[in-house]
Amino acid sequence: MGLSSVEYRVDGVWVPYGTAFVLAGPDGHRTIGYRATDQLGNAATFELALVLDNTPPMTTISQEAGTYPSNTTFALLASDVGSGVALLEYRVDSEPWAAYADSFTLSEGRHTIGIRSSDRVGNAEAERSISVAIAGAPISHEMNWKPLVAAVFAAVLVLFGAWSSRRVPSRKGARRVLRAFALVSFPFVLAEAATGVVSLITGLLTIPR
Repeated sequence: MGLSSVEYRVDGVWVPYGTAFVLAGPDGHRTIGYRATDQLGNAATFELALVLDNTPPMTTISQEAGTYPSNTTFALLASDVGSGVALLEYRVDSEPWAAYADSFTLSEGRHTIGIRSSDRVGNAEAERSISVAIAGAPISHEMNWKPLVAAVFAAVLVLFGAWSSRRVPSRKGARRVLRAFALVSFPFVLAEAATGVVSLITGLLTIPR
């Protein structure tokens, strides 16, 4: 008896099928319905769900062009409203393209980061790039307290040595006192002062470390 009609619809009313057709409109999910009816009125209806995607993905990077401190991390994100992202890639300077897996850091100096992605139906994003500069680690200007501590201790030792030297029984007065100070206290004063000078010049024995 043969067919009476063949029809289809795309998210709308049924229309007679005559020839191949092209889906138009914004990217997204579509449902194509199609049915056939024979001369006796028997009909069979089917549906096909698909995604219309004519637009490549969009890739973004967590930082803009500029200068950043060392250990700054760079993260990528790609989005596609149609078929979804299939591959996200990046490269640094003239290195080969690499699949993006996780955030990354850059060495000190100037760099160019290239990014691109493609979706599941082959739409490829044109390469985009940003230029960044990574500064060296900041120089620590933390104060070294060792020279001051050494000076205070040396002063304390001088005072204590002078006090203890004057307690030495003597019939010769100040000369005996100076001799006692030179023999007992002065070596410790000199040693403590020397540690402060060494720390000031070389950075050894720094407080705090």
